[in-house]
Amino acid sequence: MTRGLLLMPTVLFALLFLTISTSLAGSSPQQSTIRGFVGSWTCITHSSDNKTYRETDTDTMYGDWLRVNSSYPAQNGAPASTGTTFLGYDSRKKLWVATGVGTDGSYFTSVSTSSQFNDSHWSDQYPADHGTAVLRMTQSTQYSMDTQTPNGKGKMMTDHEVCVRH
Repeated sequence: MTRGLLLMPTVLFALLFLTISTSLAGSSPQQSTIRGFVGSWTCITHSSDNKTYRETDTDTMYGDWLRVNSSYPAQNGAPASTGTTFLGYDSRKKLWVATGVGTDGSYFTSVSTSSQFNDSHWSDQYPADHGTAVLRMTQSTQYSMDTQTPNGKGKMMTDHEVCVRH
């Protein structure tokens, strides 16, 4: 599993340097959902290669975007790292957008055409690696994400992440 996958959930999902910010303004149900993530979260991911990953997130608003600052301790042979993800909704294109970068060199952009965040289906756009994710709000203080992405050798791996607000 790559750290880029860990950035996505927390995720969940954001946008840097796209020119759709003007369509984000307003008070839509999607904007209310985004604002509902503001706070601190602890996430645990279990991967199909029997590894467990932990992260801590601090979510704040950045205009109409949710900015997720993630911190990953040294784990599973990888050094400690951090990442930033932005999550937004383009009401003109009816598209959830998430993009993120990590200090470990990881990066991603993913989108979802689901109208609601709960049970939204995501696909990686960059890199175009056929990665997918499904996000579910299990409670107002908890969400989960199930991902399928290729490892460094191209083999598809699955992960299950649960994040809890604290």
